[in-house]
Amino acid sequence: MIMAKRQPRREVVIYARFSPRPDEQAERTQTIECQLESCRRWAEQNGYLVVGAHIDRERSGADEDRPGLWAAVDSLARGQCLLVYKLDRLARDAYLLLNIERMVQANGGRVLSAQGEGNEGDEDARLLRIILAAMDERVRTANAARTKHAMLRLQAAGRSISRWAPYGMRFTDRRDEHGRVIMAPDPAEQL
Repeated sequence: MIMAKRQPRREVVIYARFSPRPDEQAERTQTIECQLESCRRWAEQNGYLVVGAHIDRERSGADEDRPGLWAAVDSLARGQCLLVYKLDRLARDAYLLLNIERMVQANGGRVLSAQGEGNEGDEDARLLRIILAAMDERVRTANAARTKHAMLRLQAAGRSISRWAPYGMRFTDRRDEHGRVIMAPDPAEQL
């Protein structure tokens, strides 16, 4: 009697996150729940068993301080894979992505994307992941530069961008055409 070779059970741990964004529409399109649902569907369609899920809410992909990410990596048993909706959910910093991948590989696993970005596991797929990570990092830095420029422009126009006035400024009783409080120089804090 010939016994069929038993296939090892393939298992994944899901990681999901979204960035802090000022617009609510971004949160609705990339919600944690949508990411988890897509990852679970991908795992089922590809013969993987989901053994855990970890999340980080309002955390940047460039931020290393993500408790959910490190809990997901630490929870991986030998041979398990880390599954993300898209690679940019894992990291928006090429160096960080490579370090996470190395940690997962040291445990006998690999990083998988429900969108299929570089899942093949060969050198071409690795190159694709590195290129995508570099592009994600560039998008992140460009967004940060645009946000900083817009905030400085608003401040220069005397408009409030937070609930606290920056040093050297004070809130006035006046409002602009959109109902936002206008700031003015605070003589006590001017040098």
